Amino acid sequence: GSFLKGRRQALHLKAADWYQDRDAVLYAEHLGQAGSDRAPIPKWPPHAIKRTYILRMGSSHSTKFPEGGYIPASDFAARHREDRAMKETLQPGLKVTKRYNVDKEKTIDFMGDELRVYATPMMVMDVERTCLALMDEHAEIGESSVGARVEIDHMGPTLMDMWIEVRAEVVEVKGPKVVFDVEVHDALDQVGKARHIRFMIEKAGQQGRLEKKRAKAKEAGAL
Repeated sequence: GSFLKGRRQALHLKAADWYQDRDAVLYAEHLGQAGSDRAPIPKWPPHAIKRTYILRMGSSHSTKFPEGGYIPASDFAARHREDRAMKETLQPGLKVTKRYNVDKEKTIDFMGDELRVYATPMMVMDVERTCLALMDEHAEIGESSVGARVEIDHMGPTLMDMWIEVRAEVVEVKGPKVVFDVEVHDALDQVGKARHIRFMIEKAGQQGRLEKKRAKAKEAGAL
């Protein structure tokens, strides 16, 4: 009833306060959910709000923002929801298949040339690059994805100079998180299976995080 509605509004307003100096889109989204028309992020100039929105949604949406002045938070959030729906092409059930050659550089060498087979770290790399390729097809300008987890079973050997095929399927999409189930086959057998988690990111934000870590590493003498 009215108590729960008031509680939800209070929670959304609390979340909006936390995001106020951090994320223009989420700030406005929570204000919109709370039913508030407070101008989004009064501490940020309009071009900063617009830039944050474009980083999330792509440059093709930039014309929806005025060059000066603020817009109501509910309007801002509604525009975000509308454009976000247009992006939701990355859905469970999407599949991708890539084939790679197992050349010498992709094989183990610690048992000698006669026993060279496809190396497990190379299987991990091929799983990642296959899933990356699918996500790149659904990324906006300024976006890419990073791997966060790989659970892999290397089930059998593949000889040098054979090919392998990576077959990946999206099984879960939750915000920027995307989960894949993956099978790896050579010409004769299934030789691997994996579950891989990736996150869609903004490259500009990633660059900022890396610059901060680089500065800390230099201070610590690690670079």
